[in-house]
Amino acid sequence: MTRSSPENVSLDRIARLLEGYVGLAFTARRREVVGFDRLLRGFRPHWEALQADRCRDAFRFNVFDALAVRDKEVLHSRFLAYLLDPGERHDQGERFLRRFLQGVLEEGDPRLGTTQAVVQREVPVGDWGQLDICIWLPGHVIAIENKVHALEGDNQIGRYHGWLASQRGEKTLVFLTPRGDRPVSAPDGIAAECKCLSYGDLADILWASIQDMGENALKYIMGQYVGVCRDLHRSYGGEVNEQRSPSVPDGS
Repeated sequence: MTRSSPENVSLDRIARLLEGYVGLAFTARRREVVGFDRLLRGFRPHWEALQADRCRDAFRFNVFDALAVRDKEVLHSRFLAYLLDPGERHDQGERFLRRFLQGVLEEGDPRLGTTQAVVQREVPVGDWGQLDICIWLPGHVIAIENKVHALEGDNQIGRYHGWLASQRGEKTLVFLTPRGDRPVSAPDGIAAECKCLSYGDLADILWASIQDMGENALKYIMGQYVGVCRDLHRSYGGEVNEQRSPSVPDGS
Protein backbone atom coordinates (compact mmCIF):
# COMPACT_ATOMS: atom_id res chain seq x y z
CA MET A 1 0.00 0.00 0.00
CA THR A 2 1.45 3.28 -1.11
CA ARG A 3 1.30 6.15 1.30
CA SER A 4 0.60 9.65 0.09
CA SER A 5 3.37 12.09 0.70
CA PRO A 6 2.67 15.08 2.95
CA GLU A 7 2.95 17.29 -0.11
CA ASN A 8 0.19 15.34 -1.93
CA VAL A 9 -2.07 15.47 1.15
CA SER A 10 -1.61 19.22 1.40
CA LEU A 11 -2.29 19.74 -2.28
CA ASP A 12 -5.42 17.56 -2.15
CA ARG A 13 -6.69 19.48 0.85
CA ILE A 14 -6.03 22.80 -0.84
CA ALA A 15 -7.80 21.60 -3.98
CA ARG A 16 -10.87 20.53 -1.96
CA LEU A 17 -10.87 23.83 -0.08
CA LEU A 18 -10.67 25.75 -3.34
CA GLU A 19 -13.53 23.72 -4.81
CA GLY A 20 -15.60 24.42 -1.73
CA TYR A 21 -14.75 28.12 -1.83
CA VAL A 22 -15.64 28.34 -5.53
CA GLY A 23 -18.94 26.62 -4.81
CA LEU A 24 -19.74 29.00 -1.94
CA ALA A 25 -18.66 32.00 -3.97
CA PHE A 26 -20.81 30.91 -6.90
CA THR A 27 -23.80 30.40 -4.60
CA ALA A 28 -23.26 33.78 -2.95
CA ARG A 29 -22.80 35.51 -6.29
CA ARG A 30 -25.91 33.80 -7.62
CA ARG A 31 -27.87 35.12 -4.65
CA GLU A 32 -26.48 38.58 -5.32
CA VAL A 33 -27.46 38.36 -8.98
CA VAL A 34 -30.93 37.15 -8.08
CA GLY A 35 -31.28 39.92 -5.50
CA PHE A 36 -30.08 42.56 -7.95
CA ASP A 37 -32.46 41.26 -10.60
CA ARG A 38 -35.36 41.56 -8.16
CA LEU A 39 -34.25 45.08 -7.24
CA LEU A 40 -34.00 46.00 -10.91
CA ARG A 41 -37.44 44.58 -11.67
CA GLY A 42 -38.87 46.56 -8.76
CA PHE A 43 -37.13 49.75 -9.86
CA ARG A 44 -37.95 49.48 -13.56
CA PRO A 45 -41.62 50.61 -13.30
CA HIS A 46 -40.55 53.73 -11.38
CA TRP A 47 -37.84 54.48 -13.93
CA GLU A 48 -40.23 54.00 -16.83
CA ALA A 49 -42.78 56.27 -15.13
CA LEU A 50 -40.10 58.95 -14.66
CA GLN A 51 -39.10 58.67 -18.29
CA ALA A 52 -42.74 58.97 -19.33
CA ASP A 53 -43.10 62.13 -17.21
CA ARG A 54 -39.96 63.60 -18.78
CA CYS A 55 -41.20 62.79 -22.26
CA ARG A 56 -44.61 64.33 -21.58
CA ASP A 57 -43.50 67.49 -19.73
CA ALA A 58 -39.93 68.00 -21.06
CA PHE A 59 -39.23 69.71 -17.75
CA ARG A 60 -35.45 69.35 -18.09
CA PHE A 61 -35.35 71.29 -21.35
CA ASN A 62 -33.94 74.79 -21.13
CA VAL A 63 -33.58 76.83 -24.30
CA PHE A 64 -30.64 78.76 -22.84
CA ASP A 65 -28.75 75.52 -22.22
CA ALA A 66 -29.65 74.25 -25.68
CA LEU A 67 -28.13 77.40 -27.18
CA ALA A 68 -25.09 77.16 -24.86
CA VAL A 69 -25.50 80.73 -23.62
CA ARG A 70 -25.59 80.08 -19.88
CA ASP A 71 -22.10 81.50 -19.29
CA LYS A 72 -22.00 84.03 -22.13
CA GLU A 73 -21.72 87.46 -20.56
CA VAL A 74 -22.55 89.39 -23.74
CA LEU A 75 -25.74 87.42 -24.31
CA HIS A 76 -26.88 87.93 -20.71
CA SER A 77 -26.39 91.68 -21.18
CA ARG A 78 -28.26 91.60 -24.47
CA PHE A 79 -31.22 89.70 -23.00
CA LEU A 80 -31.39 91.93 -19.93
CA ALA A 81 -31.31 95.09 -22.03
CA TYR A 82 -34.07 93.65 -24.21
CA LEU A 83 -36.26 93.04 -21.17
CA LEU A 84 -35.59 96.46 -19.64
CA ASP A 85 -36.45 98.34 -22.82
CA PRO A 86 -40.17 99.26 -22.72
CA GLY A 87 -40.21 99.62 -26.51
CA GLU A 88 -39.04 96.09 -27.29
CA ARG A 89 -41.26 93.39 -28.76
CA HIS A 90 -41.88 91.56 -25.51
CA ASP A 91 -44.95 93.86 -25.42
CA GLN A 92 -44.83 94.20 -21.63
CA GLY A 93 -44.03 97.90 -21.65
CA GLU A 94 -42.36 99.04 -18.44
CA ARG A 95 -43.09 95.86 -16.45
CA PHE A 96 -39.49 94.62 -16.22
CA LEU A 97 -37.90 98.06 -16.01
CA ARG A 98 -40.08 99.18 -13.11
CA ARG A 99 -39.44 96.04 -11.11
CA PHE A 100 -35.71 96.28 -11.83
CA LEU A 101 -35.58 99.90 -10.68
CA GLN A 102 -37.48 99.00 -7.52
CA GLY A 103 -34.94 96.28 -6.78
CA VAL A 104 -31.88 98.39 -7.57
CA LEU A 105 -32.99 101.70 -6.11
CA GLU A 106 -34.66 99.92 -3.18
CA GLU A 107 -37.36 102.49 -2.70
CA GLY A 108 -38.45 102.39 -6.32
CA ASP A 109 -38.77 106.16 -6.73
CA PRO A 110 -42.20 106.71 -8.35
CA ARG A 111 -40.96 109.98 -9.83
CA LEU A 112 -38.73 108.15 -12.30
CA GLY A 113 -40.26 108.59 -15.75
CA THR A 114 -40.05 105.04 -17.01
CA THR A 115 -42.38 105.87 -19.90
CA GLN A 116 -39.58 108.03 -21.31
CA ALA A 117 -36.81 105.51 -20.68
CA VAL A 118 -34.14 104.89 -23.29
CA VAL A 119 -32.14 101.66 -22.93
CA GLN A 120 -28.86 101.20 -24.80
CA ARG A 121 -26.30 98.41 -24.97
CA GLU A 122 -22.52 98.62 -25.35
CA VAL A 123 -22.48 102.36 -24.84
CA PRO A 124 -19.13 104.00 -25.75
CA VAL A 125 -18.07 106.40 -23.03
CA GLY A 126 -15.05 107.98 -24.69
CA ASP A 127 -11.71 107.29 -23.07
CA TRP A 128 -13.54 105.66 -20.16
CA GLY A 129 -14.42 102.52 -22.15
CA GLN A 130 -17.74 100.91 -23.02
CA LEU A 131 -20.63 100.25 -20.65
CA ASP A 132 -22.71 97.10 -21.04
CA ILE A 133 -26.10 98.77 -20.51
CA CYS A 134 -27.24 102.34 -19.93
CA ILE A 135 -30.74 103.36 -18.90
CA TRP A 136 -31.55 106.99 -19.56
CA LEU A 137 -34.41 108.42 -17.53
CA PRO A 138 -35.45 112.06 -17.10
CA GLY A 139 -32.90 113.40 -14.63
CA HIS A 140 -31.32 110.00 -13.91
CA VAL A 141 -28.71 107.82 -15.62
CA ILE A 142 -28.30 104.18 -14.59
CA ALA A 143 -25.24 102.34 -15.87
CA ILE A 144 -24.97 98.55 -15.60
CA GLU A 145 -21.66 96.71 -15.81
CA ASN A 146 -22.14 92.95 -16.09
CA LYS A 147 -19.38 90.48 -15.18
CA VAL A 148 -19.89 86.71 -15.38
CA HIS A 149 -16.45 85.11 -15.80
CA ALA A 150 -14.33 87.98 -17.08
CA LEU A 151 -12.17 90.00 -14.71
CA GLU A 152 -12.43 93.75 -14.37
CA GLY A 153 -10.10 95.88 -16.45
CA ASP A 154 -7.62 98.27 -14.90
CA ASN A 155 -9.63 100.78 -12.85
CA GLN A 156 -12.63 99.86 -15.01
CA ILE A 157 -15.32 100.72 -12.48
CA GLY A 158 -13.42 103.83 -11.43
CA ARG A 159 -13.38 104.98 -15.07
CA TYR A 160 -17.12 104.34 -15.47
CA HIS A 161 -17.75 106.23 -12.27
CA GLY A 162 -15.78 109.15 -13.68
CA TRP A 163 -17.91 109.17 -16.82
CA LEU A 164 -21.11 109.05 -14.77
CA ALA A 165 -19.90 112.00 -12.72
CA SER A 166 -19.78 114.04 -15.93
CA GLN A 167 -23.48 113.39 -16.62
CA ARG A 168 -26.34 115.58 -15.46
CA GLY A 169 -28.84 114.62 -12.80
CA GLU A 170 -28.80 111.57 -10.56
CA LYS A 171 -26.42 108.71 -11.33
CA THR A 172 -26.42 105.06 -10.34
CA LEU A 173 -23.74 102.51 -11.20
CA VAL A 174 -24.89 98.89 -10.96
CA PHE A 175 -22.28 96.12 -10.75
CA LEU A 176 -23.90 92.81 -11.71
CA THR A 177 -21.98 89.60 -10.90
CA PRO A 178 -22.93 86.01 -10.02
CA ARG A 179 -22.44 86.60 -6.26
CA GLY A 180 -23.00 90.33 -6.03
CA ASP A 181 -19.32 91.05 -5.37
CA ARG A 182 -17.95 94.52 -4.83
CA PRO A 183 -15.72 95.81 -7.62
CA VAL A 184 -12.00 95.47 -6.99
CA SER A 185 -10.89 97.86 -9.74
CA ALA A 186 -12.02 101.00 -7.93
CA PRO A 187 -11.03 102.83 -4.73
CA ASP A 188 -13.06 101.91 -1.66
CA GLY A 189 -15.06 105.12 -1.77
CA ILE A 190 -16.20 104.57 -5.35
CA ALA A 191 -16.79 100.84 -4.80
CA ALA A 192 -19.02 101.66 -1.84
CA GLU A 193 -21.21 103.85 -4.06
CA CYS A 194 -21.89 101.01 -6.51
CA LYS A 195 -25.11 99.05 -6.31
CA CYS A 196 -23.82 95.48 -6.19
CA LEU A 197 -26.37 93.09 -7.64
CA SER A 198 -26.06 89.30 -7.76
CA TYR A 199 -27.62 87.01 -10.33
CA GLY A 200 -29.68 85.67 -7.45
CA ASP A 201 -31.03 89.19 -6.90
CA LEU A 202 -31.72 89.50 -10.61
CA ALA A 203 -33.58 86.19 -10.56
CA ASP A 204 -35.78 87.42 -7.68
CA ILE A 205 -36.52 90.67 -9.52
CA LEU A 206 -37.46 88.96 -12.77
CA TRP A 207 -39.45 86.24 -11.03
CA ALA A 208 -41.49 88.84 -9.16
CA SER A 209 -42.13 90.70 -12.41
CA ILE A 210 -43.95 87.78 -14.07
CA GLN A 211 -46.19 86.66 -11.22
CA ASP A 212 -49.27 88.43 -12.54
CA MET A 213 -48.61 87.62 -16.20
CA GLY A 214 -50.89 85.33 -18.12
CA GLU A 215 -49.67 81.90 -19.15
CA ASN A 216 -47.80 82.54 -22.36
CA ALA A 217 -44.52 81.81 -24.12
CA LEU A 218 -42.75 84.79 -22.57
CA LYS A 219 -43.61 83.75 -19.03
CA TYR A 220 -42.32 80.23 -19.70
CA ILE A 221 -39.06 81.51 -21.20
CA MET A 222 -38.68 83.94 -18.31
CA GLY A 223 -39.08 81.06 -15.87
CA GLN A 224 -36.26 79.26 -17.67
CA TYR A 225 -34.04 82.34 -17.56
CA VAL A 226 -34.71 82.78 -13.85
CA GLY A 227 -33.53 79.19 -13.41
CA VAL A 228 -30.33 79.96 -15.34
CA CYS A 229 -29.68 83.02 -13.15
CA ARG A 230 -30.18 80.99 -9.99
CA ASP A 231 -27.85 78.26 -11.24
CA LEU A 232 -25.21 80.84 -12.08
CA HIS A 233 -25.56 82.39 -8.62
CA ARG A 234 -25.40 78.96 -6.96
CA SER A 235 -22.36 77.85 -8.96
CA TYR A 236 -20.36 80.69 -7.41
CA GLY A 237 -21.38 79.74 -3.89
CA GLY A 238 -24.40 81.99 -3.53
CA GLU A 239 -27.45 80.96 -1.53
CA VAL A 240 -30.68 80.64 -3.49
CA ASN A 241 -34.03 81.73 -2.09
CA GLU A 242 -35.92 78.48 -2.70
CA GLN A 243 -39.24 80.11 -1.78
CA ARG A 244 -38.89 82.25 -4.89
CA SER A 245 -37.73 79.46 -7.17
CA PRO A 246 -39.63 79.16 -10.45
CA SER A 247 -42.22 76.49 -10.96
CA VAL A 248 -40.51 75.79 -14.27
CA PRO A 249 -37.55 73.52 -13.41
CA ASP A 250 -34.15 75.08 -13.91
CA GLY A 251 -32.50 72.23 -15.76
CA SER A 252 -30.75 70.59 -12.80
